[in-house]
This record gives sequence, structure tokens and C-alpha cells, in this order.
Amino acid sequence: MEMTTVEQLLTTTRSVRKRLDLSREVPLDVVKKCLELAIQAPTGSNSQQWRFMLVTDPDKRKAIADYYAQSFEIYSKASASSAPKLPASDPRSQRMMKVVTSAVHLSRHMAEVPLF
Repeated sequence: MEMTTVEQLLTTTRSVRKRLDLSREVPLDVVKKCLELAIQAPTGSNSQQWRFMLVTDPDKRKAIADYYAQSFEIYSKASASSAPKLPASDPRSQRMMKVVTSAVHLSRHMAEVPLF
């Protein structure tokens, strides 16, 4: 892959929670290759204390997703009560709404993710 392609991917790709194809299986060898690449990133004090757990069992993913949804609900209520109130016309308000709706989407569809 050319460096310009890599640079474009790294500088333009943002969170894609709402655009994920949750029905598409991801081959385990592709995930492992991604993890191999990810551990090339620098760590504080060169500690390199990565830990990965891949969960493929649908029942376990559902249980994890349920805990995530419960925690997300508690967090989002606390965050909403302390968030600054901005007019709807404020660009920051519009950006925050995108972030919030994306996070809510993830909390509702976490169990559908084919691997985590």
C-alpha cells in the first residue's frame, strides 16, 4: 500500500459505528493481522502491556453487550445532567449530538457485532 493511501486512511477515517455491516463475518486471521499491526504503536514508557481477548461466542457477546448497555445508561444520564447547555444552532451542539447518537447506536447494537 502506498504511503499516500495509508496517510489518507489515517487522517480521514473517523468513528463508523452507524456504518458497520454487523452481519458480515470478519475472518479471524484478518483480526489477528490487525492486532499484529496495532501492537506496533508506541506505548507510554515502552511498557507494551497489551492484552486482547477475542469473544466469538454469541451468548457471551450478548452478556457483555447487556452489561455495556446498563453501564452506558448510567453514564449517559450522569453526563447529560452535567453537560453544558448550548443552543441547537451552535456547531458544538450539533457535533455533540452526532457523538451521542453514535454512542447510543452502539449501546443498542453491541451484541450484533460479530467479534469483540
